[in-house]
Amino acid sequence: MTHRIWLGALCILAGACLVMALAIGSRPAAAQAACGPLVELLAALRDKAKEFVVATATVGNERVFLTVSEAGDFTVIITRQGAACIVLAGKDYQADRGI
Repeated sequence: MTHRIWLGALCILAGACLVMALAIGSRPAAAQAACGPLVELLAALRDKAKEFVVATATVGNERVFLTVSEAGDFTVIITRQGAACIVLAGKDYQADRGI
């Protein structure tokens, strides 16, 4: 049951991230999200923000990664055509145990 809740929440998050990634992709270069090799982005989040991957999902040909710190900071990364981009970051992450 718990896995289905997490999977459902992750699917909703992944769908929202895909929409955001498509919107960001159409913005001018100066306004685009931080992008780079996935390994480097994850290492920077680990070293600087103490965030670790807590969930991954596949949306079409893209991968979505959710990183979270113990303080509640979170980041959503989408890999697209070999590049990884941060599309969303925030504070006060809380894992919902079901609505």
